[in-house]
Amino acid sequence: MSRLFLAIHAFSFLLFDNRTEHDKGQGRIEQRSLRVTTDVARLKTEKLPHIASVACIERRIEKGGSVSCERQFYISSRILSAKAFLDAVRLHWQIENAQHWVLDVTFKDDLARVRKGHSAKNMAVARHFALNLIRNANDKKSLKLRRKIAS
Repeated sequence: MSRLFLAIHAFSFLLFDNRTEHDKGQGRIEQRSLRVTTDVARLKTEKLPHIASVACIERRIEKGGSVSCERQFYISSRILSAKAFLDAVRLHWQIENAQHWVLDVTFKDDLARVRKGHSAKNMAVARHFALNLIRNANDKKSLKLRRKIAS
């Protein structure tokens, strides 16, 4: 295991900020606990010279009578409070999920059957390029209609 992983996994903070949030929705109850530290001097390496904070998010999810727990670690080049770190992580996944949803609805991305060689990556790049082009149109039409007009 790498020195970085062991240091993060130990996660014994001298200076830390923590925050816990609860969410209900989509048939599940989720609790997110985040701890963040700026005591990262021992984690700096040649590959990560700009590391400023490290965070650990522990999620406890209850869904349909079963409980699952997971732990994720994040590294940042900015000093962030626990609330700011949670907001940044949630914003990242919100953007990621929104883009995948648009690609699936507009381009039927999940139905694509290209799998050989680099074709899947090439088609993903082409879809992202096309999505950016149709998003930049200055009209009030839907993305699906803009795509149809462009074809």
